[in-house]
Amino acid sequence: LVWSFRKTAGLPTPGTPYGGWEASDSEGDQKHLLLAHLFDKPCFLGLLAMKADDLSGFHSNAHIPIVVGAQNRYEITGDELYKVSRNLFRWTKQVMYADYYERALTNGVLGIQKGTELGVMIYMLPLGHGVSKGKSFHGWGDQFNSCWCCYGTGIESFSKLGDSIYFEETTNVPGLYVIQYIPSSLDWTAAQIS
Repeated sequence: LVWSFRKTAGLPTPGTPYGGWEASDSEGDQKHLLLAHLFDKPCFLGLLAMKADDLSGFHSNAHIPIVVGAQNRYEITGDELYKVSRNLFRWTKQVMYADYYERALTNGVLGIQKGTELGVMIYMLPLGHGVSKGKSFHGWGDQFNSCWCCYGTGIESFSKLGDSIYFEETTNVPGLYVIQYIPSSLDWTAAQIS
């Protein structure tokens, strides 16, 4: 942590993709929070804070980790758009966020693997008419030689298949939200249901 702080404190905010920086602080050390803020991108987060709808041209794979990091810092002090919708559902319990999460996971994540070929993936699906990432210069990746920054995000996405199936309401009256209808089992101790 100290090394990271010393190396980055004097640098300008990066204008390139740098991945997600998540800092948690269980010891109450304000340096962790300060270090996390060094990776903010004010020209992006500022627009979000002002509710400005001027986000065209931003590379989503580079900027979603910034939003997720800001959400994590918000939780501590106060990674992909489906992660954002997951947090929004947790905070608001609005079904539209759970619906979005399920659609993004099903359509956006499951579609990045090429059939049953292990490790043959594409990190994103372009939305333009007649466009194909598989036919571009990047093409499909493979399990041994694809080391693009976004390829790791694609692989990480498959760890989410069992994530966010159930959400528990921890109020006086226990509540359970089922937001993905997939084969699973649950031991819900608060309601004594298995």
